[in-house]
Amino acid sequence: MPPDTDSATRRASSVEARTESNRRRDVQGLRAVAVLAVVVYHAGIPLPGGFTGVDVFFVISGYVITLMLLREWGRSGRISLASFYLRRVKRLVPALAVMVSATLLVSLFFLPPLGEDNRVLYTAAAALLFVANVAIDILSGDYFAARSQTNPLLHTWTLAVEEQFYLGFPLLLVLGLVVLGRRIGARRGALTLIATATAVSFSLAVLASSTELPIGESLLGFYSPLSRAWEFGVGSLLAFAEPALRRIPRAVGSGLAALGAASLVASFTLISSVTPFPGLWTLLPVLGTAALLVAGVSHPEGVITRSVSGRFLGWVGDLSYSLYLWHWPVIVIVTLTWPDSDTVAALAGLASIVPAAASYYLIERRFRHVETPTRRSVVLFLLRILWLPVLTWMAAWWVASRVVAPFVRDEIGQPTLDNIAIETECITEEGFNREWAQSCVWGEDRPGEPIYLIGDSNAAHFSESVLGAGEIHNRPVTIITAPSCIPLRDMTVTYEDGSEVFTWCSKYNAFAYDFLENAPPGTIVLAFYDVLSWSDDRHYLARGEMASGSGDKADTLERELLRDTESLSEFGHDFVFVQTIPQFRTPGPSFDPRECNLLELVNDNCARSVAMSTLDKTQGFNRAALEAVASARQEPLIDPRDELCDEVFCSTGDEGFITYRDDIHISVAEAKRMIPYFEAVLAPR
Repeated sequence: MPPDTDSATRRASSVEARTESNRRRDVQGLRAVAVLAVVVYHAGIPLPGGFTGVDVFFVISGYVITLMLLREWGRSGRISLASFYLRRVKRLVPALAVMVSATLLVSLFFLPPLGEDNRVLYTAAAALLFVANVAIDILSGDYFAARSQTNPLLHTWTLAVEEQFYLGFPLLLVLGLVVLGRRIGARRGALTLIATATAVSFSLAVLASSTELPIGESLLGFYSPLSRAWEFGVGSLLAFAEPALRRIPRAVGSGLAALGAASLVASFTLISSVTPFPGLWTLLPVLGTAALLVAGVSHPEGVITRSVSGRFLGWVGDLSYSLYLWHWPVIVIVTLTWPDSDTVAALAGLASIVPAAASYYLIERRFRHVETPTRRSVVLFLLRILWLPVLTWMAAWWVASRVVAPFVRDEIGQPTLDNIAIETECITEEGFNREWAQSCVWGEDRPGEPIYLIGDSNAAHFSESVLGAGEIHNRPVTIITAPSCIPLRDMTVTYEDGSEVFTWCSKYNAFAYDFLENAPPGTIVLAFYDVLSWSDDRHYLARGEMASGSGDKADTLERELLRDTESLSEFGHDFVFVQTIPQFRTPGPSFDPRECNLLELVNDNCARSVAMSTLDKTQGFNRAALEAVASARQEPLIDPRDELCDEVFCSTGDEGFITYRDDIHISVAEAKRMIPYFEAVLAPR
């Protein structure tokens, strides 16, 4: 039964002060090793298992918290839960609140408000509620995935797991000391309960890392407190054993120190992002940390213990919480600003020591010892530390949704990123029939000869171009397209075993040719993307012959395109061919205007450029095939490079104007700018 809150909180400061004065320098040194490993890993410096530094933190936390609570029990025969939770709030929340507030404000400028990084707002709220591990699992998923690496609050998952431990562990300890203690003794009761919980958690971690469980990754995965609790439990069990640890011979202590240091080195170098984790491999950092803690008790004069107890590591250990808080947001923001630099992440990690030191000296030390002797003072203290992040979050949400996002949408042409073919379902994977085709006709009553836009999504993105030209020339327009389909009657895209990659394309092509053979004579606009021609794992199968390699596939394309267009010309149709647009997928990174941030848009810097000579390495064969077909048939050929490129480079933007909606499709606004190109070749012949 805890004492009343007023009397408990009066002792909070004195308890914390005693804890500070009794700190072991080797523990602070281990904290320094842990945080430095994490920072080095996040800074992109080769240390594949540096992320296991958080496991070192977990063991230390279990050890230190248990020692503190057991000492309180030994002094007074009770544990004040109110006092414990208040100390945790004072220790963790002020610095966290400032970091979250600053990250939110900076993110408004440096992170895209229309892309995935709206998740920063949700992660921020979850971090302050200590459920960031749950939010990150939902919003970002895999810790090592590329999409997670742009969340500047990704690292707060560990703080959530730690706080969840702080919330549940004292209750478990009190249950063992009081309830089980009545039957088997207080210390034995608590030890039994914690040892059991540790064993269960470890079993769950091993099971989840080695078996596909029906309950899913989220419950027992990387971010789960259930599969991490045993790490705190190991530290806690050491605290129970501390009196016995002091009697361990010095030689054994020295051996444990060497074994522990070797285990941490192995953790940082042998474990990587592909290692099943947490699981059996987690024993390396956990038991390594435990061995070093034991050595610090049994043989504090040992070489390794003294080496981690030095002044520098002690200072870094003091800063470890603030350094952990600040290093990741700084690295993320800086690397997003200068993505092409190989050294900027390392420099950002080094520079994060500045806000970390400011946080430690101006916030951590200041708020940790604030006196809160009454309930009223506790409430005022909570208001004092929470008003900033709460107001910042509300302001960030309002600015992001009401100011920044509308500006960005206007700049990149949203909500018209989707062309009219997408909006009207005139590009589809199913339902190829005359009713569908009839629903995809514009200007049906116009007197001119019809225009037919045929192909894949790279035909569909010219919808506005063709519709504009059709309106100018008073010609009806029909748009029937299907994603990823090269519009050839007898050619399919296959895997090496001959199975069709896009199963709907055969049905689409059969329908499209049947439709065109029975439609009034007009102009067929043919356009399609060329990624399949330079994809090594895609092959062209035409009338029993398989073509592999860009050159062979281009030859097959040219032959089949000549054959099919000649066949359709017998039904009175003529043609306009459209070259594939410059692609920004290979080499990466890909382009998406929704991933542009406010500063990039304001500075007209939301674009990527690539040399035409680079594009020709992937697109050259396909371009040559289309040129040959257009020349042989003496039909017009529109080349989007005339609009999208200068003499040397092609770009996704033009003096602040966004020309692409993603890495392989032009924007609606750009399609409208290309109307004159189509107007010129779609005039009645």
